Amino acid sequence: MFRSKPKNSTGVHFGDDALHLVELSAAGGEIALQNMVSLELPSKIQTMTPADPRIAEAMVLLLRTARRDHGITFQNPYVALHSRSFLLKRRALAKGGMNESREQLEWEASQFLADEEDAFAFDFLVAGGFGFVVAARRTAIDWMRLMCDDADIDKPGFDVAPFALFNALESSGAATHAAKQLLVDVDRLEARLVLISSSGLAGYETCRWDRREPLATAATANSTKDAGQQIDSSAQLDLLVQAMERLESNGGDSGVERIWVSGDEAAMWCEPIAKRTSVVTAPLNPFATLTSEGAPDDTSAAAYSTAAGLAFRGLSEA
Repeated sequence: MFRSKPKNSTGVHFGDDALHLVELSAAGGEIALQNMVSLELPSKIQTMTPADPRIAEAMVLLLRTARRDHGITFQNPYVALHSRSFLLKRRALAKGGMNESREQLEWEASQFLADEEDAFAFDFLVAGGFGFVVAARRTAIDWMRLMCDDADIDKPGFDVAPFALFNALESSGAATHAAKQLLVDVDRLEARLVLISSSGLAGYETCRWDRREPLATAATANSTKDAGQQIDSSAQLDLLVQAMERLESNGGDSGVERIWVSGDEAAMWCEPIAKRTSVVTAPLNPFATLTSEGAPDDTSAAAYSTAAGLAFRGLSEA
């Protein structure tokens, strides 16, 4: 009679090709995997800009299908914002306490956004000697909130994929393997590189296969699919290595001892990355520390890393 009531959370991640959902529950100090679902995105919406209303219609239909046909309950939901709807900047921090660090990051945000500051909502993360500024477009948050309302999803929270991936890496127990590790999350249009060190999140880099900027215009976004398909795997690997070098030049990934790969094709990327970098590389299983029976193996679990990271955040705030 004294057992605590279970807490539940749902992570919602629309990737370039599929919707991934993860539901976790926590009770008695243990976290269990309740459900995980992957639904393919209709091919017609993969060439549209995120602002196209037809995308919202298709996404709402997928969310309703997940509830009706797969039993997703959407309790304490967290949704990943689209990669072209936010900016993430890392800044070195001057000496001082948390208040001073936040004030510095707020000032930094006002500088790099200048006259556009009112169009963004901000969040800040302090990790070691670095601070991270997330600037998300208010219109994108409003758009996602309306989509959730149409799908009968109550009180959604929003996060960005890099932070969700950091949560997944920490929750997987991978942080015990080495002091400095890199997570490479591979999707059809881009890869996200998240660096973790003993002090926490240490760096982030985006690698777009078509070399476009994260905040693309509607005109360029419509051509992204074709551009992304024209590049071969060897060229993609070159771009990944260049992204790793950018992390290093920013004081980031020097001395990486372990590389983890997530995404639908994580297993395919492990061997080429390991050969190119001479660093031990493996698929990330965000559920590795869970006690659930029938939990997925490393290869299939890697596709759910972002959704899992969102669900872990939802549990921490439930």
